[in-house]
Amino acid sequence: EVFNSVTVTVEGSFEISKSTCDSGVCSFVCTITVVITDGIEDDVIFIDASTTSEYMGPYLLDKKNLTVITNNNALAEFLADAGVTVIILGGRIVEVPTMTDGEATVEQLLRYRADKCFFSTGGFTEEGDILSGSIYYSLHRAMLRNARESYFLADRTKIGSGGTHMICDFSALSGVICDKVFSREIQEKFPSTHFYTVKSEEPTAE
Repeated sequence: EVFNSVTVTVEGSFEISKSTCDSGVCSFVCTITVVITDGIEDDVIFIDASTTSEYMGPYLLDKKNLTVITNNNALAEFLADAGVTVIILGGRIVEVPTMTDGEATVEQLLRYRADKCFFSTGGFTEEGDILSGSIYYSLHRAMLRNARESYFLADRTKIGSGGTHMICDFSALSGVICDKVFSREIQEKFPSTHFYTVKSEEPTAE
């Protein structure tokens, strides 16, 4: 499934991790919006503390009866100020000033079940293994275990990087959202996983 990217302007006072919204992340946001629009109202969703997932914030404000569970304090504050029901996961601050992780964070998350999970990591392999460092490893594993559907968000620059810890492979996911077109071999290897490819529009010559 392929979605063309469009220009996105994020309005309001939401302070995101990056100072600007680069075209790649904006493309992901657009695609994520398409993926989650159908049936997300009344859902409970996990959103991790990654920058890419954080950009989802403004697109959740009009969803009725949505509950967001996150370890990103900045995202939690933004959504709560807009009237979204938010459950913030406490614990040790591992990325100043707003990201939490640790045993207490994982323990809190395991109390909940979610309809959907959205997460990103440091990287993945060409073969479909999702990699991480020690930070967030256990939290991501817990999110995957307790969510009915799970979506991995990544761009092609993360291929071959990410750390020494393997969280899972693509077979554990409902969908992979990426700007890379995965080979037929990979898609056939993971037949139950949907691959949402973000295609950037080529600039028009003047």
